[in-house]
Amino acid sequence: MAEVAGLVTGFVGLAGLFSTCVDCFKLIQVYRSRQDDFDLLQTMLDNQQFQLMAWGRACGFMDLPAPNDTFDDPLNAARNERIEQTLEAVQALLTDT
Repeated sequence: MAEVAGLVTGFVGLAGLFSTCVDCFKLIQVYRSRQDDFDLLQTMLDNQQFQLMAWGRACGFMDLPAPNDTFDDPLNAARNERIEQTLEAVQALLTDT
């Protein structure tokens, strides 16, 4: 009878170990899919940075010592406010992570 109990205990232990191994393989597969997602998102983020820098250069933000009165026009106050809100949102997003 002790042998049967020992076999059952051994089997249960092996079954638990087997289940843990299967779960670990699942975690590896999930990590691989997340890595693909990360690579794609990193590429998208790099593209957004490139676009932001091109836009900043076109607006004269890259040449800060030189005066730029493009944004001083009171008729474009709504546009300027939208630009400021957008840049603040980007800053908040990147500094909160």
